[in-house]
This record gives sequence, structure tokens and C-alpha cells, in this order.
Amino acid sequence: MRGKEKAVPTENLNSVKRVSLPSAAGLASHGGRRGAGGGDGFTLLEVLIAMFIIMFGLLGIAALLPIASQDMSRAAQADRAAACGRSALAEMRVRQFCDPMGWLAVQSLGPPPAFGPVVQMVLPGLPALDARESYAIDPLYLAYNADKQGASQFPFNPDSPATPLAWPAPVNAAWTMRRITLDRAGPVAAVQQVLFDRIFTWQDDVVFGRPGEQSQRATPVFTVTPTGFAQAGKPEYLSFEGRFTWLATVCPAAAQEAIINNTPVLPMNRKQACRVSVVVFDRRSFDPPGPSGDPNEPPAERWADVVAFPGGGIGGGDVLLQANDPAWLALREGQWLMLAGLELVPSPPAPQAYYRKVYRWYRILAAGDIESNPPNPPQRQVTLAGPDWMMNWNVNGQAKAALFNGVIGVYTETIEVER
Repeated sequence: MRGKEKAVPTENLNSVKRVSLPSAAGLASHGGRRGAGGGDGFTLLEVLIAMFIIMFGLLGIAALLPIASQDMSRAAQADRAAACGRSALAEMRVRQFCDPMGWLAVQSLGPPPAFGPVVQMVLPGLPALDARESYAIDPLYLAYNADKQGASQFPFNPDSPATPLAWPAPVNAAWTMRRITLDRAGPVAAVQQVLFDRIFTWQDDVVFGRPGEQSQRATPVFTVTPTGFAQAGKPEYLSFEGRFTWLATVCPAAAQEAIINNTPVLPMNRKQACRVSVVVFDRRSFDPPGPSGDPNEPPAERWADVVAFPGGGIGGGDVLLQANDPAWLALREGQWLMLAGLELVPSPPAPQAYYRKVYRWYRILAAGDIESNPPNPPQRQVTLAGPDWMMNWNVNGQAKAALFNGVIGVYTETIEVER
């Protein structure tokens, strides 16, 4: 007996999903990309494109490695320069390097071997300090070049006469400031080198030895101190690279307080505000002053003319440098230079008007290309960052720029100097 057939509602038939079958063309196209295992594969062109993309990505990463390494090296250098600058400022306070009673000047009387005597700066009848001039405390350089003509000038200028000790200086006097040493050692240059190298060389760049196994930690390297005949004990000291050395420039903060010749000398205990700048060098050259033997290598200390101030001197700004030799304009971003000018001290407050030298340090933010348009001297425009430069410090609209090799940091504080 046949059972009753169950009726299917029409609305259920309408709700059934319809599945479309692939066409013959679609089957043909998919069938060409099926692998042996039945899955989809890749064409040779797709594989080559993927390899091309991966190769360029790896090359881009490899190209970034030297840039990252250079940036890390610059960051480490800037960090060490800052630490050296702060340490040097503290060293000057502790050792009382800003006390003019301990300043010594070297008077060069003529070409070698006519090396002049060492003169104490603060003495009756020697009003160089009372004229509120600027000085470079650089005993380490003088220790290496004590018998060289022109070593007492900072920076060295072969075309300029020696900086006089008598002030006020005339308008056409040397742009250089006097390089002085300290009354901390005997007259023997070798003794001064050992002593001042110990003081003016930063000793925190410690040398670490490479361990034999990677799992071991690097340990500092100690060196036995030479003690001559004293063999007992053999003391050791922590080895350091000695890359960073420093000097200091002391410049008056205000010209109105200047005291010149033929005026009453103020009491020696009076304090005066000075801008003390610690200049940090990386691998400084202590070669004798003068032009370098290599025509393509500029001297370690040199001058350039500042022929224009397109930025108006505000915050340093843009300046146009000029030199007879294009090698003397060798600069790069991150270095420092010192601008030099002359400030007219009117009368009054001075009994007679005179010019006083002005020095300011600036960091180089950008440097353009060296442009040579004969017969004009080579020129180069740079952008500086630092204190404002007053246009009345220029002579005939121009100033001087002192350039140094290896300056990586300058740290300035206003300190009261007793005289």
C-alpha cells in the first residue's frame, strides 16, 4: 500500500539557495593554475615580482645600516662632549682657573729661539686684564708649542703681529686673543705636558677589553703606572682613549666696565662678570702653529673673513665666509666657529674712546657649497646658531671667523672672575 506523499510548501521552494555552476571558460582558466596536489599555484612572473620586491626591501634595510651607525656615532660623540664640557666647567671652579692671579702669558720677542719670558698677567704696570680683554686658557697647546713663534695667539694668524700686552689696542691690531697658561707647573715644557695633559684631557672614555667568550662581560683595562726606580707596588690606573681635550675662553660680559691705561686700577678683589666657554675637541692636533704642509689640508687653526650677514646676526643666522684658499673654508654641520669683532667703547664712561675685542661661539647648522668666481676669493654661506651678533661690532661691515678642526662642543656660563 502506497503511503501518502507529503506536500512541500511553495514558500520553502522559493527559499532554497541557488548555486551557480562555473562555466566552461572558468573551468579552463582555473584548471591552468592547479598544482599537482590539486591546490592553486603561482606563475613564474608572480614569483619573479615577489623576489624583486623582497630584494629591494633587503637592499633598503642594508642601506639604512651605515646611516644608523653614523647617527649612533654622532649621538655618542655629542653625549661625551656634553659630559666633558660639564666636567671641565666643574674642574675650573674647583681648581680656581678663573683666578687671574694664576694666569701666565708668554711674550714672544722674535723668531725662534728668541722665546720671551713668562709674564704674570696681574701685576702693577701691566693693565692687560684691567682693559677687560679676552683670554684663551690653553696650557696644553702652549706646553707642546712653548718655543714656537706665534703660539701665544688664539687662533694662530701668520699674517698678524703678536698680540700686544699693552692696551687699549688700536683698530688695526690683531684679531686674535691672547693664549695663556697657568701657574701650576715648572718652566720645563715636558713637565707641563704631563701635568696639563692629565688635567685638560677627559678621562671618562674608558677602554674595555674584549672577553674571550661572548658570555663574559667586558672589563676595563688597567695600565701599570711608570714609577721609575720605585718598583714596589706598581700602581695601576684606568686606561682611557684620551680623544677629548678642552680649553677655555674668558671674555668680558660688559664693555662699559672696562678700565684702560692711565686710569685708576680697581681693587684686586673686585669681581667682574665674564663669559667662560669650554671648547671641547675630538682628536685635537697640537701641530706647531702655521700653515699645513698639505695644500688640500687646512691648518688646524685659521681665519676667514665674514663679508656679509644676510641673517642680520639674530641668533647667529646666515653669514657669508670668504678666504683666499678654498681649503680654509672646509666646514661641516655640527662643528663650531668663533666670530670676532671690535666694539667701540665711547668716552664717557671711558676717559678716551677705544676699541675692545668681542668674541662669540656659534654652532654650524648648515653649510652651503664653496663658490669660486675668479678673480674674487672663494666664498661659502653657513647658518649659525648662538647668541645675537651686534652689527656695530663689525669693522666696515665685516668681521672675522676663527675656524678650528675637531671642535665638537662649546659650553658657556657666566662666571664672576676676581681680579
